[in-house]
Amino acid sequence: MVKTFATSLFRGTYWLLVGVVAYLILVFIVPSLDNPEAAAFLPVFGAFLVVLVVGAVIATRLRPSPRRRWLWLALVVPPILILLANAPYLPYSLVHPADPGFQVGWPLLLATLILVIAGIRVYREAGAATVGAWDGRARLTVSALAGLVIGLVVSGSLASATAGDGGGTLAAAPTISDSLVMEDTSFAPATYAIASGEVLGLFVENRDSIGHSFDIDALDIHVPLPPNSTVAVAVQPVGPGQLAFYCAVPGHAEAGMTGTIDVE
Repeated sequence: MVKTFATSLFRGTYWLLVGVVAYLILVFIVPSLDNPEAAAFLPVFGAFLVVLVVGAVIATRLRPSPRRRWLWLALVVPPILILLANAPYLPYSLVHPADPGFQVGWPLLLATLILVIAGIRVYREAGAATVGAWDGRARLTVSALAGLVIGLVVSGSLASATAGDGGGTLAAAPTISDSLVMEDTSFAPATYAIASGEVLGLFVENRDSIGHSFDIDALDIHVPLPPNSTVAVAVQPVGPGQLAFYCAVPGHAEAGMTGTIDVE
C-alpha cells in the first residue's frame, strides 16, 4: 500500500503524543519525586512512554497491508489508556488556562482524537482494493484541530506566565493579614480565626512543582496557583460562622488540602 495522508497523519500524531507524555513526566513528575503521590506515577507513565515509543517506531517503519490492518487499531489503544489515566484531572485542567495541566491536557485529548480518526482511516484503506483521497472537509477538520492545539498551548503558556508572576489583587482592604503555604499537597496552617467584620488579607504561596488552587465556595473565591507562585487574596466574611477552603484540583482535597476559617 502506498503512503497516504492518513498514514502520515497517524505517524506524526503518534510522535506528538510521545512528546506530550515525555513533557508530562519531565515537568510534572520528575520535579516532584520527593512527594510519594507523584513518585507513584513515574513507573506507570514511564511504561506508557516506552509503549508509545515502540508504537511510534512500528507505525513509522511498517506500511499498512491487508494482513496486518488490525495493527493500526491496536496502536490506538495505548494513547486511549493514557487519556483514561488522566481522566480524573482533565476536567479541571481543561477549563483553567493558568493551570500547567492545561498545556498537556488539550494536546493529549485532541491528539488522541486525531489518532483515532486516522487509525480508523488507515484500517479501512489497508483493506480496500483502491485507496481514495480524503475529501477536503476531512483535511480541513484535521487542520482545524491542529490549529486549535497550537492556539490552546500558546494561550495556556501566556496565562500560566501571567498567573505565575507573583501578582494578585485584593478585592477589599485587609484589616489583618496572614499567610498560607501549599507544600507537599497540604495546607499550612489549615485553620484560621478572625473576628466578624474583619477582612483577612491572605498571602497564598504554592511551593509545589504542580498547580493548586485556593477556593472558598461560600464567598465565590476561586484562585488558581501555578507551581512556585504567590497570590494575595482578600477574605471578607459575611457574618459569623465557619468558612471552608480547599484545593479544587481533582484528588487534592481528598489528599488533605482542606482547611477552615472560624469567624467569631
